[in-house]
Amino acid sequence: MKSILRLMARNIPCSISTWSLATNLVGPDRWAGRSGGGAPGGRALPSRRVGTREASQSKMGAHWDHEPSGANANTLASWSAAVLCRFWIRRPFGKRQRTGAVQNLAASTRGSWAVFTICLLCLSGAAFAAGFSELFQQGVQAYVAGGYEQAAGFFREAVVLSPSSGALHNLGNAEWQAGRVGEAVLAWERAQLLNPYSANTRANLRFARKVAQLEGPNLVWYEICSTWLPVNAWPWLAGASLWLAIAMVMLPGIFRWRKADWHQALAAGGFAVFLLTIPALIGVQTRSQIGVIRAKDTPLRLTPTREAQTMARLPAGEMARLERERGDYVYVRTGNDAAGWLHREQFGRVASR
Repeated sequence: MKSILRLMARNIPCSISTWSLATNLVGPDRWAGRSGGGAPGGRALPSRRVGTREASQSKMGAHWDHEPSGANANTLASWSAAVLCRFWIRRPFGKRQRTGAVQNLAASTRGSWAVFTICLLCLSGAAFAAGFSELFQQGVQAYVAGGYEQAAGFFREAVVLSPSSGALHNLGNAEWQAGRVGEAVLAWERAQLLNPYSANTRANLRFARKVAQLEGPNLVWYEICSTWLPVNAWPWLAGASLWLAIAMVMLPGIFRWRKADWHQALAAGGFAVFLLTIPALIGVQTRSQIGVIRAKDTPLRLTPTREAQTMARLPAGEMARLERERGDYVYVRTGNDAAGWLHREQFGRVASR
């Protein structure tokens, strides 16, 4: 009987973590919804059922794509549970020695706390992912029903919970249908920052700027380079290439390996990749100062005060670059070289903090 209990104590937490990992791979949040709607571009895009976290939406230019950080958190919790199962649970229950009632009680208590920690990690990650998926699906349903204001609210809450390119893209669609051009352009620009490969997002931005007669951001060459990969990929690429080069230079001497040509080749390649990422990293930093005018007829003021003279009025969705800040006001410069002060709430930075 005791051996059966020990076996159950070993396997139940591992089963929980395995089930949690399985739900991350084949759960309902991996499948796309299908519905109709008016696209900003007015194009009919074929819908497809995908298991790779993305699907195109018919007539919307939208793909019901979401990459919930909750799912990532759930995966992390699951792997943590598996590690705890391997290195913590097995230790107290795997001993054959009988060391007395006190040690048995301590081992049992430690095992109980391990089980509790594992369950808590799995459940918290699953709840986080479920919250994002529920908000996302509610936004989809509201959009399909024509409740664009409500859909925008659901997508906005989902983005706050877990920023993802799919949720931001659909938020832009809902804002556009609700008549808020500035908020739509801002959401699409943020989606493109996270996923520069989305053809749907690029098409929506082109169409919106054509309809509203807006210009895109003026980027210099190193900022253009930074658009080739997602904004979060450049620091990882730079760090991995640098440490690879350092490792190939240092490790053969530390472990007294015989120096080989491939060591030098990897070191040279790592340093080369690192040097090539430097302009893109600078571009990511400078692009963080670019933003969007949120509301139409936004006054561009001469000084950072409410009573200041209005030099021009900017249309919603126009791109501008932040140059300096003072209190509740920001000094921006637009693409046509118009510069002045805006209230902070009237200017939305694409790379929001």
